[in-house]
Amino acid sequence: MQFVEELKDAQSYDDREEIRSLGRLLKSKFALIECQEKLDTWGIGWKDVFDFYEEHGASNRDINITIKQGVDIFCDHKRRDRFVSKQYLRHLQVFSFRHLKEHFWEETLLKTISRQKFESYLRSLKVGVVSKNHIITTTKTLFNVLVEQGHLGINPIEKIKHIPLPRKLNHYQILKISEVRSILNQAVKDQEFEILTVVILVLFCGVRIGEAMKMKWEDIRYYDKSVDVTEGVSKKTGHLRPRNPPIPDNAMCWLRFNTFTRKKRFRINTKSASFFQTRLRRTIKRSGVAKIEKNVLRHTFASYSVNFHGLTETAERMGHYRSTQVLKDYDASRTTRIEAKRYFDLYPKVSDIPDHLSEKFRPLVLQDLAKRKTET
Repeated sequence: MQFVEELKDAQSYDDREEIRSLGRLLKSKFALIECQEKLDTWGIGWKDVFDFYEEHGASNRDINITIKQGVDIFCDHKRRDRFVSKQYLRHLQVFSFRHLKEHFWEETLLKTISRQKFESYLRSLKVGVVSKNHIITTTKTLFNVLVEQGHLGINPIEKIKHIPLPRKLNHYQILKISEVRSILNQAVKDQEFEILTVVILVLFCGVRIGEAMKMKWEDIRYYDKSVDVTEGVSKKTGHLRPRNPPIPDNAMCWLRFNTFTRKKRFRINTKSASFFQTRLRRTIKRSGVAKIEKNVLRHTFASYSVNFHGLTETAERMGHYRSTQVLKDYDASRTTRIEAKRYFDLYPKVSDIPDHLSEKFRPLVLQDLAKRKTET
């Protein structure tokens, strides 16, 4: 479950290298299921397998060796090779393995080094690309020798073929309140009611954009001011998170523009996902907002909602049930409580309603604005 959470976080921040590594790791669940079926057939438990491996596996070699011991074993092995010079061995100890010992501490057990830890180690090195590639090659050779001699079960960095890119967890964009208003006004002006609805559900309700595109108009429940994100909708986007996030009053006012336009049992997005994304980018561009990054709408909701509804409430609305640490570390500090209050008090202005839509929607907007004035 820890790897699943890390994979979700990597997807949220578009860390492609982390997504690939965790994805390959999660694929091994099918191999584990197959092994479990065989063990059930034979009447053997996993503990029996591990006990047998500790007693007879790995050629009875010591698998609890430290980095210092592993380097010494590797150097002794290479000294027997007449094609390996003493100068090359000295270079490994002075350069490649010295960095490894300094980063992980030489008394650390080698079996505790995972691919993720090694990639973090590579990112922290203040050396050039050529030197990093050299370190990858020599460390792979170190692990391969220890695997051949039975000191390790597998080579954890065997599939690393390039230098991992630095993670960009702290560098994502959120929209300003004025930019949000410009995008919504442009969608109303262009009568892009599908885009308007999806953007509102993401910006003010915490729904994923993929979930909103697969929802039906009847899932927007005007009678109790909530959104019905069913398990079928969340499953199609790879997230089993059915929930009913409430619709804020300002979002209900913006949704008035869709009251008479769509049939309830139709999907909000009737076109393909790529075509919808193209229309969305065009609307944002015409609104005057500069080029935006991926998932900016969801990050915008998270940043403002954390300072308005709190961490737990925001996590429930977004479908994050296990942890609020990511919201606490990367979203809470991007906005203030005053800005968050203004964000969830963002109503359409009567003057911004186009003339060809005034007769139909002006009375509804005026009704919501009058109710807002009475409550304040």
